Amino acid sequence: MTPREAVIILAEVVASRDEFTEDDLYAALSRASVPDDLADRTYKLTQIAWGRFFLSGLGVTFSEAFYWLNANGQIVSSGVLSNEPSYAVALSLAERYAPYPGFHQLALMSADVQAVNQLLKKGSKPEDLQGAPAVMFTEPPSPQGMASADRLLAEGLAPQTPHNATRERRPWWKLW
Repeated sequence: MTPREAVIILAEVVASRDEFTEDDLYAALSRASVPDDLADRTYKLTQIAWGRFFLSGLGVTFSEAFYWLNANGQIVSSGVLSNEPSYAVALSLAERYAPYPGFHQLALMSADVQAVNQLLKKGSKPEDLQGAPAVMFTEPPSPQGMASADRLLAEGLAPQTPHNATRERRPWWKLW
């Protein structure tokens, strides 16, 4: 089974349903004989790709970096999302499946969409938002693993240049 075949199976399952859970999608991939490790990559990377496609056009900038962590938060692998076959296939199929309600549900389940939505509700401008690297676990994370992921994301979000670190914010009520 190739990543392309697995993503197509997932896309067809999502397109055929209006509602589903993460467990429903994993069960459907299992019934289609997608190996567990490929099913996990397929689900997570398709969700990221479709979430980012859903947000395209808003002006949000996303990191291309990704990290796979084990349960304890140790980096198992990392790289660039566009080099991941499952992500690339899912992104190439996004426009085709975007009209289906299931596409929207899967996209709305993504961490990127959830984070952007929360920031927009707080008044952020989409063009000012910079997405963090994608961090995924190969197995259910331990509390230590979650803390490690938080540290990894905090490091990735640290200011990259001195002027970012010292940028002052004016009080919202001042007009100058």
